Amino acid sequence: MTLHQLRIFESVARRLSVTRASRELHMSQPAVSQQLRLLEQEYGAKFVVRIGQGVELTERGRRFLDAVRPIIAQVAELESTFKAKSNEKKPSFLTVGGSRNHTVTVLPEILRSFKQNHPWVQFALESNDSYTMEQHVLNGEVQIALINHASHFDQIAYEPYKEMEIVAFALAKAHSSEKK
Repeated sequence: MTLHQLRIFESVARRLSVTRASRELHMSQPAVSQQLRLLEQEYGAKFVVRIGQGVELTERGRRFLDAVRPIIAQVAELESTFKAKSNEKKPSFLTVGGSRNHTVTVLPEILRSFKQNHPWVQFALESNDSYTMEQHVLNGEVQIALINHASHFDQIAYEPYKEMEIVAFALAKAHSSEKK
């Protein structure tokens, strides 16, 4: 059991939703679900059961939540009392992915702009086909990706980035081998 797992469990229990907890915690849904599974395996008990679009706490889950809340509150108080206050941002790491074409053409511009506003963020860049990038996001290996063809997995939030301009072109004047 880790403090991270306890915070995940508390968020899921409070919101009764893995999806809303993942948004609150800035984690992917599969990562939240995996940590819940690991916590339940460690204690050999089911703490939540899935119902419709959300979750419900089991009796054992309610008792576990009652035991966990004071611990989380104490840690929050410790952090606010003793953690060094600093305006300096801590370095963080972001893995970004893209379809092969976007990795070369669009992502460098986006990352350059992002880096200007968030200089403490370090990047790793993954490049592969759209489906593989979606799998990397689902597995938590990539946090965000820019792809061409979405499969529309329920666990992934898709947002259009930009309308890409497509231009047809040809010679202005057709060449003719005959002279008139």
